[in-house]
Amino acid sequence: MKRLADLDAFLAGDEPGLELIIGGRVYTVPPPDAATGLWCQRVTVAAGHLRAAATEAEASAAAARIDQIADLDGDLTLPERVLGPAHAAMVAGGVDHARLRIAAMTALLWIVSGDEAAEAYWTSGGRPEALRPADNRAERRASSSTGGAATTKPLASTSGTKPPNTSGGKKRGRRSRGRRS
Repeated sequence: MKRLADLDAFLAGDEPGLELIIGGRVYTVPPPDAATGLWCQRVTVAAGHLRAAATEAEASAAAARIDQIADLDGDLTLPERVLGPAHAAMVAGGVDHARLRIAAMTALLWIVSGDEAAEAYWTSGGRPEALRPADNRAERRASSSTGGAATTKPLASTSGTKPPNTSGGKKRGRRSRGRRS
């Protein structure tokens, strides 16, 4: 059996946690314990199923999955759970609810998806739609427009015209290229 070295030896020097700066003050979110991390993953997967539900039956099934997620110890809200002691520090520091909510979602993304996802959400000001590519046709056209005239010639109308002769100019029926009998 292969035995790997102690993981802590490789992580030495890394500062665990996530630092969030609100109003010039640094709040440190500690890494969650394993149970909280797994709970966060289950909650986000279930929430994704609920959001993707297209029918009432799918929504009911997704809600049932959420109900089946085991409760963790303590009567904590999602922000209290994912922010840990940083939550109490934010409340004591007078952080408003909107910023606290963004901090909590950032911490949840960090727990579930890592540093890059958390940073992207945080730097967008908590607006995930700002991170999505333009899927609106007008937006795509505006972003790629050069401001000049179109280079592609518009199609001419074919109304009232005869179709072009595609048989090489000779008007005879099509013949099979196979064997003749």
